Amino acid sequence: MNEHKKYIQDGLFGTLNVKFDHPTPGLGNTNNGNTARKFFEHITKVAEMTDDRSTNKNKRTPGTITAQLSPVNFRVEISPGKFWKRHVDQILKYKEDDNSGAENPNPEEA
Repeated sequence: MNEHKKYIQDGLFGTLNVKFDHPTPGLGNTNNGNTARKFFEHITKVAEMTDDRSTNKNKRTPGTITAQLSPVNFRVEISPGKFWKRHVDQILKYKEDDNSGAENPNPEEA
């Protein structure tokens, strides 16, 4: 789990220069608005794969991030009108031209 979390954090930092889940003690919420702005300006570069733990722990369901609910939680639309709340640990970067992403939890390592 820690490897997967690091993979996501490094990917977002490397792509968008955004750090998630790195709170500074005593400062409360460290999201100053730039995090959300960068995230949504480059939404196509960000994860479009989310965990579907309702039926199969290894299944991935494609979705689109529609809102940032907190520094580490996002609302993801998985079908028209159906939304899931997902933690940054549950989101993977997905290449649209890569059909193997559903089976491979780390599509860029293929």
